[in-house]
Amino acid sequence: MNEAAANIPWLLTHEVVARIIHHYGFTPEIAKRQIVSVGKRDRIKARGVIKGPPEGWGFQDSAGDPSLVPVSASVSLLLAAWNGTIDLDAATIKPPGASYEITNLQLCFIDLIAAGSLPAPAEKARWSIAEAIAYWIKGVPLPWKAWQGAGASDGEIEQAGIALGEAIGADQVRAWGRLSPGGPMEPLPGSDLRIPGFRWRVDPDGHLGTSPPGRLAVFEGRRWYGIEVDWATVRQTFSRPLTVRAAPAAAVRDQAVTAIETAPSPAADVGDRARAVAAAVESAAAPHPGGRPPVANWEMVEEEVFRLMNDNGEFSVDDPEWNAQARLEEAIADFCEKKFKKCPGETAIRDNIREPLERWRQSRSET
Repeated sequence: MNEAAANIPWLLTHEVVARIIHHYGFTPEIAKRQIVSVGKRDRIKARGVIKGPPEGWGFQDSAGDPSLVPVSASVSLLLAAWNGTIDLDAATIKPPGASYEITNLQLCFIDLIAAGSLPAPAEKARWSIAEAIAYWIKGVPLPWKAWQGAGASDGEIEQAGIALGEAIGADQVRAWGRLSPGGPMEPLPGSDLRIPGFRWRVDPDGHLGTSPPGRLAVFEGRRWYGIEVDWATVRQTFSRPLTVRAAPAAAVRDQAVTAIETAPSPAADVGDRARAVAAAVESAAAPHPGGRPPVANWEMVEEEVFRLMNDNGEFSVDDPEWNAQARLEEAIADFCEKKFKKCPGETAIRDNIREPLERWRQSRSET
């Protein structure tokens, strides 16, 4: 990842096209087709701006007054918008049946990586807390400059930090930190986070805090800064990213294609999302003897991996339909949806196809 990309959590669509061409050598037409394809699969978040009289939008602007003179408003695209008229070079999209056009169309950088449209960051032994939180919520370990929470709510980020604190305290995730902001890195013992009366939260900047934040003022023990975590134990503990999606922020038509970006969701909505996050942590960290059956029959999935790889061969940048492992993951997701009427999470699919994919490659090297 170059420095230019490392500071932009949202990219204009023509910039995304240019990056795909640069990284994979695609023609502009193929790069654009891939973007629209992942957009229609609801794999990437998008946002833009609409201008004009709000009364022509089919919904109210954030001020709630349809009689206002022409104004502009930020919008988040909903899935149906990808079936409209799209000009990625001009960064515009006109949703089907809409009287307005969305301009300044931008795509979420971390979602593009998760969808396989842009290359993932290189693996490394330790992650910053921001990278660990990004992995758990979005499935991609990006530093804060490259992510900045794009496509995630404050509630998700806060609860992910609490989950990491609990996992470190339970010795499920190995961690290191500094006892002063400028001090040396040293192992962080889980026992430091097992103190009655305190619930710990690790913030994206790596500093250890409490939930609620005011509890830190009465804490007299050791404080940790600049915390880093072992990537392998994070992956093991949080085996699948969070997939909770926020409801649209504004009431729109039945055939809604955009949602006005407004103030944060009501407290009740954040509470619901927080409980969903906590449930995901508990599910990932605890065994489930006698619980619900797995979403997919992984033995059948392994057979499908071999069939797909035999039919399509190794991934090739010259084939836009089979240019990366993400295409195999998408095919397996479709297979599970049709075969089991349910689709596992992206990380569950990725983890369960890793071994059969390696065996397929090994079998090819031996022949």
